[in-house]
Amino acid sequence: AQIYKFDLLTGMVGEFDELQGIMGEKYALLSGEDAAVATAIREHYLPDAAEGALPETKVGAVLALADKLDTLLSFFSVGLIPSGSNDPYALRRATQGIVRILDHFGWRIPMDKLVDSLYDLSFDSLTYANKADVMSFIRARVDKMMGKAVPKDIREAVLESSTFVVP
Repeated sequence: AQIYKFDLLTGMVGEFDELQGIMGEKYALLSGEDAAVATAIREHYLPDAAEGALPETKVGAVLALADKLDTLLSFFSVGLIPSGSNDPYALRRATQGIVRILDHFGWRIPMDKLVDSLYDLSFDSLTYANKADVMSFIRARVDKMMGKAVPKDIREAVLESSTFVVP
């Protein structure tokens, strides 16, 4: 956990943002980290776009999930919640990444359990209302991602469950 943002500590990524993750992997290898750890550091930024590539390794996927959930919960805990088309911290993209990773790896984890597990570890400032807002936000993203491909009544049945799982 102490090294997965290696690349952000350098001016390299600030100057060349397309190297984010790539430089982290290089720095990790130069520091003697295992190749699997270095790969996970590179992959944790994925997906970096709505339809971007996903992590290929399970370790990279777990790190990406943890990072994206941490980002989402951090901003919600201080009241920085996207509204309308305003999403300066790319929380919609982070949430879409969470959903895509879970779906891609076939991980059927109840979303409330996933949020609760991270919430319980580190978010004293995240209230029950914030958690409800986070869950509502995630549900809205999943609903939008399912779109017209899934009938509305099925989407509603899946998303209204208190322990919904990414379909």
